[in-house]
Amino acid sequence: MLLVLGVVRAASTGLYRYGLYRSAYHIETDLRSLIYEQLTRLPFTFYDRVQSGQIISRANSDIRSVQMLLTFAPMMLVSWVSFALALSFMLSQHIGLTVAAVFALPGSISSASACGATCSRSRG
Repeated sequence: MLLVLGVVRAASTGLYRYGLYRSAYHIETDLRSLIYEQLTRLPFTFYDRVQSGQIISRANSDIRSVQMLLTFAPMMLVSWVSFALALSFMLSQHIGLTVAAVFALPGSISSASACGATCSRSRG
C-alpha cells in the first residue's frame, strides 16, 4: 500500500511540476514576444541614445525573474500549506510531542546542512 502511495505521489508531483514549468515557459515566450514587438516599434533615434545590449540584458533578467516566480512560488506555497496541515494534525494528536518536534526541527536541519557540507568537502 505504501509503495502504491509513493508511486502515486511521485507521478502527481511530476505532473504538477511539468504543468508549472510548461505554463511558466509559455508566459516567458509571450513576454519575450511582447518585448520584441515593442522594441521593433521604437524609432531608430531611440537606439542612438540607448545601448541596445543593456535593454536586452535587462529584459532577459526581468523575464527570467518572472519565470522563476511563476515556477517556485506555487511550489513554496504547497510546501507551506503541507507544513501547516501536518502541524495542525500533529497538534490534534499530541501537543507535547508536537512542541518537542517543532523545537527539534531547527537543530536537525542545521545538523543535516553541516553534515552535507562536510560530506561534499570530503569528496572534492
